[in-house]
Amino acid sequence: MRRSRVIVALAAAGMLAGAAPAIGQTKPAPSASASAAPSAAPSAAAQADAGNASGGSLPPGHPPVGDGDSAKPQGGSGADQRFFTPPQDVDVDDPTLPPGSILVMIKDAQDKPLPRAPITLNILHSSVAKGDTRDRRNAVADDSGGARFDGLSFGTGHSYQVFTTRGPARYGHPPVGLGDKMGKRIVVHAYDTSARIEDLSVAMQGIVFISLREDAIQVEQLLSVYNLGPIAWTADTTFKLPKGFKAFNKQEAGGDGRVDEVPDTGAALRGTFPPGRTDLDFRYQIPLENSEQQTFRVDMPPRVAQARVIAESSKTMTLSVAGFGPAQPTAGRDGKRLLVSEHQATRAEGGVPKVEITLGGLPTAGPGRWVAVMLAIVALASGVFYFVVHRNTAVDDDAREDLIEAREALLGELMALERAHRGGEIGPKAYGRIRASLTEALARIVRMLEDAKPAPRKGPRREKAAT
Repeated sequence: MRRSRVIVALAAAGMLAGAAPAIGQTKPAPSASASAAPSAAPSAAAQADAGNASGGSLPPGHPPVGDGDSAKPQGGSGADQRFFTPPQDVDVDDPTLPPGSILVMIKDAQDKPLPRAPITLNILHSSVAKGDTRDRRNAVADDSGGARFDGLSFGTGHSYQVFTTRGPARYGHPPVGLGDKMGKRIVVHAYDTSARIEDLSVAMQGIVFISLREDAIQVEQLLSVYNLGPIAWTADTTFKLPKGFKAFNKQEAGGDGRVDEVPDTGAALRGTFPPGRTDLDFRYQIPLENSEQQTFRVDMPPRVAQARVIAESSKTMTLSVAGFGPAQPTAGRDGKRLLVSEHQATRAEGGVPKVEITLGGLPTAGPGRWVAVMLAIVALASGVFYFVVHRNTAVDDDAREDLIEAREALLGELMALERAHRGGEIGPKAYGRIRASLTEALARIVRMLEDAKPAPRKGPRREKAAT
């Protein structure tokens, strides 16, 4: 299960040999401790590789998929010279700066200042009383690549995010706060760019995580983009998602590189992917076909060097991925059974262009308990109403009690349905259909109670016993 990030990088190097001429000729940036597979700020995919769920969201039961320290070069000291190690963006408290000040430095791939670089400081003020308010300040770096912003508020209710542009690319630093003792110095690196992935040392790793919902297959994709050279990739590439996909949702990435939905088609990688690693996480649903077996295809973006499919499964469920190894059972962190199949592309393959997944042993049950309960209650209420109407008989106490019990039972089922929907046990399509039917049945019973005539009491009314 555990694959080191360096293996992905080495696989990418082998796959890209001959396709990206710079990979063996890149001059590494000076660095005392270089990494074979550089890492950007981690998102869900990075945490999956580290086996650590803190700081982001992974699918329930997702297993660890890499060693946290596995990016270190194996079998020797120093970095693999084929891989460019980008200089790190930093933010540090600076005692030479007064409180409420931020000094921004813009540098290039060789960690040298970029004079006259445009700088934007996005400001967010958060207040319980006033809500969120936003502001922006713009500046141009001086000849030393720096610009200083003064008079800023400090404290937990204020955050600041720095951006710069170089050509068509946009680079940013995650939001930071300010203390009341000193200011802060932020360094952001901006790189030369290219939109042609064919000319770049870019490769990817893809993880497809599958779980079942009431009426849909939930698919979560975690995509790690490794840029192994000194030039940023400005991406705009579309790839298809399974036919009929819906409920597309994505986790916001910290940088400019992102994945966007392309309605009725799939998704697209867009924005700037700088040297290092960028992690993306998005999810969507595929309608279940109410069949014991279902096959669907997930297209991949270009240059996927390694792909893994993970399915959360029952004891009878099976997973098969065309061209991949046999699915191996394992246990997730919460004890759920998982099936895992993976494939590493060879140089001849040039990447994993698609993943064709077949799930077997799928449940084929209907909408569940709510439909059965609804039908039983409606049958009871309809029987009472038929008896009353066709025999011109008033409703006696027993019949009225039956209708009241049916009304209360339906109300209880509606509450249970709402809880199941909020807990993710039932999908939006089944929820809407069952809720509409239960609501309609409830309205019919309420009308019966309102329209039915009470039966006359038999015999003298008994006086309530004195207490």
